[in-house]
Amino acid sequence: MEHNIVVNPTAESKAPAHDSLWTTLTIALLFSFGLTLLVFTFFYVRDLRLLREIPEAVWAFICGTPREDGIVLPVLVLTSTLSLLSAAGIWGWRWSRRR
Repeated sequence: MEHNIVVNPTAESKAPAHDSLWTTLTIALLFSFGLTLLVFTFFYVRDLRLLREIPEAVWAFICGTPREDGIVLPVLVLTSTLSLLSAAGIWGWRWSRRR
């Protein structure tokens, strides 16, 4: 008795379901964390002058230059930006793996 087994060489192996769940949870948590910090940043910024100084404050924080108004604003901006970019990067990596 002969069995005909058809193998599809173009079929790709799928990632396990738990891998997809952890990736989705990671993306959701990083995105919500980044969005929450971004909202807190806009509540922290009360005037347009401080909003215009955000790039300067972030650059001074990166360079290690102390500012008289503290490090709260640069830390909020950098943390929210890094969280949102990490979520986007993981989402893009997962999307590219599925293609």
